[in-house]
Amino acid sequence: MHAATTPRARARRRPPSLGELLSKTIRDANALMVAEIDLAKAELRESKAQLQRAAVLLAIVSVVSLAGLIVLLLGLALALSLFIPVWAAHLCVALAALTTGGVLAKRALTRLQGVDPAPQLAIENTKEDVECIKETLTQRSLASSRTSNATALS
Repeated sequence: MHAATTPRARARRRPPSLGELLSKTIRDANALMVAEIDLAKAELRESKAQLQRAAVLLAIVSVVSLAGLIVLLLGLALALSLFIPVWAAHLCVALAALTTGGVLAKRALTRLQGVDPAPQLAIENTKEDVECIKETLTQRSLASSRTSNATALS
């Protein structure tokens, strides 16, 4: 008997059934979603680490700058007190410092509103994966239908 005509050889040549295709697609989709979730987690971990490093540096810079600013403002108030009463000089310097701080705070808040903390790469990849899965299911369904029709006609 020739090897190509054995039942085992015929079984290897038959196309997968719709159930097998759906099962494989679901397993693949599940694995893909797990990978996308892992990607999103990795993105968030990286973002968190970058934010933590920046926050620590910002805290150090803030403390050092604050000390320098206090000394500078005191010097400015003392210089101004040569021309006006000491209390008025300190009041003028304090109002100027608070006004500058308010303007800078408003700018900072405006910039923070433009930051998007969502993992954009993972979201975009997930959308692409969903489209790919839909196309694959459609193609496999059509291929299985054609195979079923061809087998029924034989």
